[in-house]
Amino acid sequence: MFKRSFLIAAMLCLFMQLGICGNNPMYGPAKIVLGDKYETIASKYDQIYNFNEGYAVVQKNDLSGLIDIKGEERIATKYYALGFYSDGLIAVKENKGDKTGFINLKEKMVISPQFEFTMNFHKGVCIASVNSDSAIAINKKGKFLWAFPQGIKPYGDFSNGLAMVRQGDLYSYISTEGELIKYQYKGASPFFFKTGYYELPFAVALVYSDSHDYMYLINNHGYELSKEAYQQVASVIKHSEPYILSTYTGDETDEMIESDIAEYAKNATGKEVAQLVYDDIFSNTTANYIITDDSATPSLERKQKIQNTLEGILGVIVILAFIAMVIHMVLILKREKESKFSQISVQDSKAKRNAAGLPDQMSNDEAVRIANNLDSIYQSWPIDKERPEDHYPQTKQEVQRGMEAVKQAIDAMPTDQALIDKINAWGEQMNELNKRIFTGNKVFIVLNVLALALFMYLAISDGGGQGWVLPIMLIFVLGGYILSAYEPTFIALKKEMRRGGRGKSFLAIILRGLATSIATAKTYKTITTYEDGHKETSTDNSETWISLVIALIVSVILVMFTFVFAFYNYLRNYVLYK
Repeated sequence: MFKRSFLIAAMLCLFMQLGICGNNPMYGPAKIVLGDKYETIASKYDQIYNFNEGYAVVQKNDLSGLIDIKGEERIATKYYALGFYSDGLIAVKENKGDKTGFINLKEKMVISPQFEFTMNFHKGVCIASVNSDSAIAINKKGKFLWAFPQGIKPYGDFSNGLAMVRQGDLYSYISTEGELIKYQYKGASPFFFKTGYYELPFAVALVYSDSHDYMYLINNHGYELSKEAYQQVASVIKHSEPYILSTYTGDETDEMIESDIAEYAKNATGKEVAQLVYDDIFSNTTANYIITDDSATPSLERKQKIQNTLEGILGVIVILAFIAMVIHMVLILKREKESKFSQISVQDSKAKRNAAGLPDQMSNDEAVRIANNLDSIYQSWPIDKERPEDHYPQTKQEVQRGMEAVKQAIDAMPTDQALIDKINAWGEQMNELNKRIFTGNKVFIVLNVLALALFMYLAISDGGGQGWVLPIMLIFVLGGYILSAYEPTFIALKKEMRRGGRGKSFLAIILRGLATSIATAKTYKTITTYEDGHKETSTDNSETWISLVIALIVSVILVMFTFVFAFYNYLRNYVLYK
């Protein structure tokens, strides 16, 4: 029991004194010297406290002032007491016995002195007291927000939206809105989000209660972290310096004792990643002053920033590529629509000939040549196995040759009715072959629409904002999939001749398999007859439920890959088809 209480107290000293809690920029703890300025700055003051949001309180001759990260004095050492610079304000007591108020960096009194004690501002809220019996929360104008409940006493600053409170011998947390976490603990620490330079994936606090015989981490809802969450915390802590878990223990300097948090991290990752290091960090010697350089960022953080930047660039490239893909498909469809052949007549050809100054009638030799050219192209097309008398083009090049032959025949302005009928039949066939038909999977589209409806509902429930990003992206991606699924008719005919039908796509096979597994799932009935003659029937639908769960999981995965299917269809139907 003594060891646990001691460790809790040690961690409380650590989080409250070293300033590794809070999601504001921190500059420490780390003894990073500002070049030759270090000795000069350290020798000017009797005490230098930790930096917070780029500023540190200094003391000289029992008076307090403020310096910035470069060591330059921003507020002269003339006040009886100054608090940390936080949220743009600094708690100040001008003379001994005065009330506490707040000033800004220009030393303008923003909140008049009226409080017995105050803590630091956090997200526009500060804990204060006008007498020793009660505590309240105020805003940055000094206005009352809410009062602490009866018997609840503040026990620390707000950190990551929560402040420690005490009720008798038990600890809990209160939010900036005055809401208490329902759980209470025998020992607790403030919520912390940063360990030195290293950000944790979420805010956590170290607690100890009767229901556990060990210390453990909780999130800001009061729930113990899962094994996966411990792994994330451990992966950060293992990169931190020993100073991160340092605290004062009198004469036990440099003694290494494994903490319960380290044991948890070890269990989660299989590696020892953190130890509780006892060190005298409250000494008044200059060796323990924390003076940091804003530019001194560990390589791990730089690598993370580079990785985030590269991921962002890659995301932009993918989005731009998809937009270009959609624009390209729209242009192709527009061009194909404009190249559609119209029926011609003898009167139209004669009118064009007269306008061009050509003879009223086409020569027989030219008419024969055009007809033979059309026949030779037709004979070069593959034969339909089921109908040997019919020929169909099966490649993009064959269709283009046929369309070019029709165009040349029309441009020749034929006047023979039989030839015109033949050209018109060819033009109609080319229009039909080049027309695009939808070959996408309609069930897959329904799944996307259902997912879209769900995301839109969540966005509306969440009040919109960034929640609309996902449904808007899904609308765009689904539109791209539908557009990309329009396939030229001649490709569909080619599939018919080769496979005796279009064949089944990858999506169709998966979705049909899921539907079949659900439809064929069996329901088992068990009839039990008892000695007295009565019977009871029990039904087992587990096979159906398993099939439904698998179908749901696979459907979600398929929806997530809608972009991939759209890109595949685009390459097949608009770029690489032959």
